[in-house]
Amino acid sequence: MSSLPSFDTENEPKIARSVEKFFKDYKVMELLRRCGLRKSKGIPLWSILSYIFSNVFRDRSMYMQQKSGKCTAGFSKNTYYRFMQNPHINWLRLTILLAERIVNGHLKDLTSDQRADCFVFDDSLYSRTGYKKTELAAKDGAQIDARIVCVRNRSPVI
Repeated sequence: MSSLPSFDTENEPKIARSVEKFFKDYKVMELLRRCGLRKSKGIPLWSILSYIFSNVFRDRSMYMQQKSGKCTAGFSKNTYYRFMQNPHINWLRLTILLAERIVNGHLKDLTSDQRADCFVFDDSLYSRTGYKKTELAAKDGAQIDARIVCVRNRSPVI
């Protein structure tokens, strides 16, 4: 039994509402603007980004969804890939700022003020089987296969 709901016609509206609530609660669009994203053409950024976030719950990438005829995106694959490969978006900064909002909004209150806070966000030890070529879920280098844990010197100030 999986803890994540499968993305089917029954759960699709629930997942879409959850993604929308997440965007509003954490002001993700504001963070994207701070990370260099600017709207250039007709498709709303909200719809592209919500598709990307909800794609985690689908069992296929956009390419495979289009190939099987089950793609629910309201835009072309060129729009999708142009957005994903936009050199002006600083994805690392977005991840850090979003993690900062989540930590300061929910996790920081779980400890007392007298204790030192230290949060480590590192998912390199978790294998991502079945997501070899899925966007935003690919393996992070060879450290998983070779069982090497990378020590990263850069740590965000939260």
